[in-house]
Amino acid sequence: MCIRDRLEAYATAVTTVKRLRWINIGVIGRVFRGMYELEWDKTKVKWRLGPNIFFIEIRELLDLFKQVTKSEAEELMKKLIEKYPVEETTKEEVLKACRYAIAVRKLVEKFKLDALSHLCQWYLHYQTDTTPCIGCSLLNETGIITTCEGDIGQLVAMCILNLLTGKPTFFGEWTLYDIKENTILIQHHGLGNPQLAKSPEGIKITSHVENWGYSGVGAGFQFIGKPGRVTMCSLIDDAEGIKMLITGGESIDTPVRPVHTAHFIIKTDRPVK
Repeated sequence: MCIRDRLEAYATAVTTVKRLRWINIGVIGRVFRGMYELEWDKTKVKWRLGPNIFFIEIRELLDLFKQVTKSEAEELMKKLIEKYPVEETTKEEVLKACRYAIAVRKLVEKFKLDALSHLCQWYLHYQTDTTPCIGCSLLNETGIITTCEGDIGQLVAMCILNLLTGKPTFFGEWTLYDIKENTILIQHHGLGNPQLAKSPEGIKITSHVENWGYSGVGAGFQFIGKPGRVTMCSLIDDAEGIKMLITGGESIDTPVRPVHTAHFIIKTDRPVK
């Protein structure tokens, strides 16, 4: 790396550290039960990493949800179904998801959030009779970074990657790995930025992959991610303090899998196991 590139990289890193202190992160709900590794102290996050953490009452979102009119939801649904095919779910399910999408957008605007993490299982699924994934995917598409299950650590990691590169990020978990091909399947419950899709034509709105209390089949985006180099990282807070686990890989050019969510298949730089 030449001196100019090193200086540019250093300046980007310094700018990222400074900008982190102006990021507002909203949290709705709490960490999913049993996921101890996702528990973060908001004061420690502010002290060590910079972002401001706001715990928002669920009532705030539900009040906004009740205020969304049918015509507002229908207008958003019309835009989505004109753009993406709907399979294995119904327009009624998409309409309910659009109502949630409008409410969560208004919540972000109300609290001037740059990022949002929330737990939808079980209470929000039951109270809204839908899933938030379309709404959160649309937030990601407009630059508001989101995670679910109350995962603040990975939300901060995604903000860091976005500030360093200016590129969209993906919130996912490893699901399966293939030792022979040295690949790993990364996906989540329906949360994904449509800008990361291999092609716009490959995006579909399908039924949701999980049900934690709503009456129908839900709705979310399904697509395979773009091929190319990727960085995978995770923030953890252990006895020695906050650490970033990081590695690289290659998102391979492969057909979409019928998993009812956004997903990547990645050939890892290190032995996958």
